[in-house]
Amino acid sequence: AGAICELFGMKPEIAIAEGSLILAVKEGHLDAFKRHMQERNIPLAEIGRFVSKSEGITTIRGTKREPLGHPRVDPYWKALDRAMAENS
Repeated sequence: AGAICELFGMKPEIAIAEGSLILAVKEGHLDAFKRHMQERNIPLAEIGRFVSKSEGITTIRGTKREPLGHPRVDPYWKALDRAMAENS
């Protein structure tokens, strides 16, 4: 999903229904969960961590912090329409 999002200029954390699943794994259990998924050839990526409530819901890329909100509309469809128009 990350490569597709990059190709179409979408942020993966706001793509709603592109076959991704976000899970919260309890602290101290991540290594075991990664092994479990790897044994089944299921790719995964660690994309974040829980922080204090006072920090809010934030994305961090390098040194840039941005609030993360619900996109209201899945960006996939706009990206698909744009790709179809460019290739027509």
